[in-house]
Amino acid sequence: MIILTGGEKGGTGKTTLATNLALMRLQRDGDVLLVDADPQPNASSWCASRDFNKITPRILSVQKTGKDIRDDVRELSTKYRNIILDTGGRDSFELRAGLSVADVAIVPICPSQFDLWTLAKFNDLVCEIKVVNPNLRTYICLNQTPTNPAMKQADKAREFFERSEFEHIQLAKTQIPFRIVYQNVATKGKTVHEAKIDNKAENELDALYEEIING
Repeated sequence: MIILTGGEKGGTGKTTLATNLALMRLQRDGDVLLVDADPQPNASSWCASRDFNKITPRILSVQKTGKDIRDDVRELSTKYRNIILDTGGRDSFELRAGLSVADVAIVPICPSQFDLWTLAKFNDLVCEIKVVNPNLRTYICLNQTPTNPAMKQADKAREFFERSEFEHIQLAKTQIPFRIVYQNVATKGKTVHEAKIDNKAENELDALYEEIING
């Protein structure tokens, strides 16, 4: 299975989701490769930090960018049962090539109007990609949402999505609230599940995992 994290806006938490999903997939299915296709190689740096701190299990990673990435990912998929492909926060060659071979795409967005304005263009992009990859499933994930119930940004974002009636992307039922644990563990090359200090964050990731893997 090839799972892509990407989008058209930076700072939405794509690499954070990619690294946490990589470990979850490794633990639950036993085989995963993290492919860093972002010119800012944060996923590779995270893996290097993990190796430096001798954290196990080891997560294998490679960097792939440029014109051959589509063929490279296809070739790697014959050697690894699962690939987590982390692309950058912009409409790039890597994003388009990755979408053309992915089984599932996860697009995290923050519940802000600037992020929501990118969805129409991304819906059109997925429409184009489905000509060559008709089985692609694309989930928009509300990420870094407020934990204070009095703040309604996530509700308003859901209402915006429902009004827009996008044909080629779907809003994930699971949303990922802003929790400081993500920043704290990333600097150590760890994931939320390994830290075991925030059960809510673990449960939210579990719910998202089940949704994207099992549809």
